[in-house]
Amino acid sequence: NTPTITPTPTPSNPYLVLIPDCATGPTVQFNVIGVNWPTNEEIVLYWDVLGNLVSRISAGHSGSFSQSWTRNNVTDGDHSVIAVASGGYQFTATFTVPCDDATPLPTTTATPTPTPAPADLIVVGPPELVSTPPIVAYQPVTFRVTISNTGDVDINNQFFVDLYFDPTTIFSTTIPIAQSSGYVAVSSLAGKTSRVLTITSQIGFQNQPTNHMVYGMVDSIEEIVEPIESNNISTPFSIDYVTPANTPTPTPTPIGGGIDTISGVVRSLNVEWLPQFRAIVSLIDESTSTVVATTLTDQNGFYQFNNLPAGTYSVTACVTIDNQTHFGIRTGLTPPNPYGDIFMLPGPCS
Repeated sequence: NTPTITPTPTPSNPYLVLIPDCATGPTVQFNVIGVNWPTNEEIVLYWDVLGNLVSRISAGHSGSFSQSWTRNNVTDGDHSVIAVASGGYQFTATFTVPCDDATPLPTTTATPTPTPAPADLIVVGPPELVSTPPIVAYQPVTFRVTISNTGDVDINNQFFVDLYFDPTTIFSTTIPIAQSSGYVAVSSLAGKTSRVLTITSQIGFQNQPTNHMVYGMVDSIEEIVEPIESNNISTPFSIDYVTPANTPTPTPTPIGGGIDTISGVVRSLNVEWLPQFRAIVSLIDESTSTVVATTLTDQNGFYQFNNLPAGTYSVTACVTIDNQTHFGIRTGLTPPNPYGDIFMLPGPCS
């Protein structure tokens, strides 16, 4: 049976999240993540008391931020991270030394080298709406999703973060990838660090239901081995002010009438040229400059278009990695052609 999830109310005011929110002193390290802060106001961060300034975030930021802090000579007890916006709003998050379950070590015993905690990915809070209302059905809409690697071990393999609009099936550890509404790739994420990602759904919301639920999921293809897999799905963001629109006609029109194929491997540059999973590949008829088919690459970066009539075609590939679009193109391809490899570099997709 599909479990029923009760939505958690989405905080609307600015707030802070500390990851982790406790440690054993006297030297502690943690991430300070801010969400929903006014983009036109400067944010000042203090440790313990106002006046003990640690950092400033200039006006013009995205509304979310992430910083890595190291504090030395920290005594046991509760400590405060205080964020103050130039408009006057203030929020305080608590950091505790040591953790409640920490066992004090005798001072005469040497501290053993701790075993690094394995990489573990989470989504911090619900997705945040970036697009400016009115939000219209079937139009592109953009959200921010904040992810964190709470473990000590770095993740050096690419993984994906997906948005889901009104998924019909939610398991304890995953949402079926067929229900994804948009995604970005992440090339790597060091231990104890966070990242704010911007994800645009090109297909947008449907007219129904009227109250939409938006989820984010990190490692949506389940490519990273984690000790806990049940914390990869975010709490939902609820939106009930989507303007209805006419259901669009599916495009492009599928082609056919031929017997030949064009295929190849899409690669992106990350230290070296590597096959790119989930790149969007478009087939363009050069005689009309019309996109006649699209597909996604598989885990080996492979794509293929079948049943092509004679003609001359171009193929383009696009994917977003680390908030940067990557694009590649091949022109002048005539079927049959199994050598339509595409090499993508950072740049706008067109």
